[in-house]
Parts: sequence; structure tokens; C-alpha cells
Amino acid sequence: MYEILGFSPEQVEQYVYKLAGEEEEAGKKLWRHINSNANLLSLCYVPANSFIMCTSLLQVLQCDSSAVTLPSELTKIYKIAVKVFYFKRTEEFCDKHFSREYLKSDELPSMKKKFEKLEGVAFEGIEEGKLIFGGKEVRGMEDSTLFHRLPDRRIDALKHEKQFCFIHLSMQEFFAARYLTNMSETELRNFVSENIKNGKWQLVFQFLAGLMEDKSHLPSEIITDLLPVETEEIESADYNEKWTENDEKRKVTSWPTRDERDLAVTLIKCINENSRMKLEAQRKLKQTNLNLVNFISCHLTAVECSSLVNVINVQQISHLDLSHNNIGPLGCLEICKLLKCRESQLSWLNLTGNQLIAEGAKYLTEAIINNCQLHTLNLSFNKISDIEAQLLAEAIDNNNCQLHKLDLSINNISDTGAKHLAEAINNNCQLRKLDLSVNNISDTGAQHLAEAINNNNNCQLHTLNLSYNHDITNIGKQDSRNLLSNGQSNCKLYF
Repeated sequence: MYEILGFSPEQVEQYVYKLAGEEEEAGKKLWRHINSNANLLSLCYVPANSFIMCTSLLQVLQCDSSAVTLPSELTKIYKIAVKVFYFKRTEEFCDKHFSREYLKSDELPSMKKKFEKLEGVAFEGIEEGKLIFGGKEVRGMEDSTLFHRLPDRRIDALKHEKQFCFIHLSMQEFFAARYLTNMSETELRNFVSENIKNGKWQLVFQFLAGLMEDKSHLPSEIITDLLPVETEEIESADYNEKWTENDEKRKVTSWPTRDERDLAVTLIKCINENSRMKLEAQRKLKQTNLNLVNFISCHLTAVECSSLVNVINVQQISHLDLSHNNIGPLGCLEICKLLKCRESQLSWLNLTGNQLIAEGAKYLTEAIINNCQLHTLNLSFNKISDIEAQLLAEAIDNNNCQLHKLDLSINNISDTGAKHLAEAINNNCQLRKLDLSVNNISDTGAQHLAEAINNNNNCQLHTLNLSYNHDITNIGKQDSRNLLSNGQSNCKLYF
């Protein structure tokens, strides 16, 4: 089994409108919904997922064009998908009109009986690593588009066996999760705790968490009790969100600990599927008195960012370190939702090494000028060029900007970007520390920055780091130093 080459965001948009056909308004609403949710958009990069989710959500709009909100949780979408594919594509119901009542109704007895069989097949398949099933195993469901018909398997010279697979592995994982909800509390608690770190069950457990919302006999604690709560104290000048002359150290309470980060990510994705679990997780996190959420080098993508923002949105968090992941622009958009939240106290953000590019810089600019509390922002090693530097210059030039420390080291900023930043410095921005080391700045860019500092009597910049910009010559270094020494600036210049 393999996935074909995935969709780009533009292709997802094209697919949505093509699926909607003449129903343009439904297409617009569906695309707005998907495009505003990093989790859904990322999942739609897989064509089979696009087919499942878009078909299901479009059916919701066709049944109720006045629907104010569409579901964002994966479990809710797949619950709808199962009904849509069963009712609309199964011979027993395909000639009947699919109505709102079908979406809201409980499963019919005949449907429930067939699904119970499928749940067992799906669960055993995940457990044994089995993706292909014989005709006997799916008997009674062969005509449903929950399955793909595969070439028959040759048993001997005269005998062949029908073969099927679920339309996508995620559909098999959904039915496996349904199977788990029929376990007793004790049995399920043991199964989840024994397998929570096993990658093949991760999406199954996400679906399980969502399905448990309607299962009164299965308490949320089956999942939330596994959420690690151990913290560690870290002290460093790097964590001081405001500039201090002597680089005073700041002590923070960090969560999760290094050896529990992967487990925390897995559980956060599960908890995001269930509103009761989110409240319980937030209660547990508040009791730890943490103020730094630390997921350095955890292979986070935009999907994990979406879940993270929804689950950790607690007021005492002042520091967030997501350095050396791959959240990209979509993940940055999710983080900016947290920055814009009125209750957010986030003042220190490290997004080093996350492939943010221009789109991510645009989202950050919008958040910074939106009265967010951010004092320290680290965007080192993000392929930031002059375009992104211009956007960030506009942000720090805005009266609402509260940034004291901005790290743009190890990027692709040239003299043009340096000039944009110099113009912002010249306009009374609040920056105290600016790191532009390891970029592509030459003597010209260095002079732009030095002149801006020198010309602005109210300039508050105390540290400018231009080290390892190899196009800055010794003459350029001396000229910049002379400019600063001849003025009233106290800014320390590093080459």
C-alpha cells in the first residue's frame, strides 16, 4: 500500500470547488473552513482524505445550507463520513434522498450489526498489520464505498478469492476505534496505557478520544491520566523576555520534560478531539505551575500545532519553545491564534528552524501589531529573506509592538532587508537587542543600520549583532563603529 503524490493547497482548493460543482456558495464556505484549520488542510494534502472529508462536509451543507459552523474535529467528520458513504452508496439506501435526519439519527439496526463486524475486522487488521481483507470478512458490505475492490487473489488454478481494502487506512483506524469503545473501562484503560507509545495506534486513539465523548461508561481519565505532569526548573538569561543590561538570568518551570515530550504530543492530539478532555488537561496543566511549554525537536508539523494551541491555552504560559521542528507557515498561523488571544500572557516565543518563509512572517506581523504581549521573538534559521525582513520591520515600527529582543540570525537577509530594519529603528521602535548574525549583509547594510541608530536620539537599541556577515569588510566595520562612537548611542556593535 502507498499514497500517491499529495495535493498542494492550491490543488485542495481546486478539488473543493470541483466537488461542489454549481453549488458555488457551498464550495466557498467549505474552502474557508478547511483553509482556516491547519489540521484539516494538512490532512487534505492526501487525496483520499480530501475525498472523505470534503464529501462529508459538503453533504452537511447540502442538508443544511444555513449551517453556521462545520465540524473541525476529525472524529466528528468521520462519524458523518461513515453515514454518508453507507447511506448514499450502499444498494439498500442509494435510491433514497439523503436528509438532515440521516445525519442526526442513530445508526439503523441493520447498519449497526454490519458495522460491529467491520469494527472487529478493522481492529484485528491494525493489530496484525493487515490492510487487505477477503470477501468473507467484509460480506454484506461489498457494495459500500467504504471499501476499494482489489484484484482477486488466486488460490489455485481454478479458484480465486475476492479482496478488499478500506478506502483509506484512516477509515480502518476509525472502525478500530469504534471497536475499542465496546471494551469495559478496565480493559480499555489497560489497552491504551500499554499501547499509547506504539505509533500504529496513534490515530486510532485520536478517534477513540473523540468517540468517548458520547460514551458515558468510559471516563475521560482513561486518556488524561496518561498526560505527563512532571516539570523541570531551568535558569538562563535566554529566558528573560525583556532586555536587561547585565543579561540577568530568568528561572522558568518547563513542561514537558525531555523524555516525555513525544508522549505529550501524542496525548495532546487525542485530547484535542474531546471537549471534556481538554478542560481536564488544562486543569492538570494549571496545577503544575508551568510557564514554559517546551517542544524542542519533536518533529512537530502544522497538525500538531493546531492541537497544541487548543489544549495548552492556559493563562500562566509566558514562554513557548517550538524550535527545530517543521511547523511551516500553517503552524505559524496556529501559533498566532494563541498570540492574538486576549487571555494569552505569551511574551517569549522561539520558532528557530521551522521553515516559516514569507507567509509565516506575514502571520507574525499581523499578530505583533494586534496588541500581543510578545517581548522576545526568535526566528533564527528560517530562510527569512528581504521580503520577510520588510514585513517584520513594519511590525516593529508599529506603535503596538512590544518586542524588546528579535533574533533573525542564520537567515538570508541582504542589504535591502537591513535597510528596511534600519528604517524601523529610525522610527522609535522599542527594540533593545537585534541579532542579524550569519546573514548576507555587506558594508552598505551595516552602514544603513549604524546611521539609523546614530540619527535617532531616542533609539533604544543596546545590542546589534552583525557577526559572521562575511561581506562586511574591515573598512565597513570601522566605518560603522565610527558612526556610533561619534553619536550619543550606547549601542554595542558586534562583528
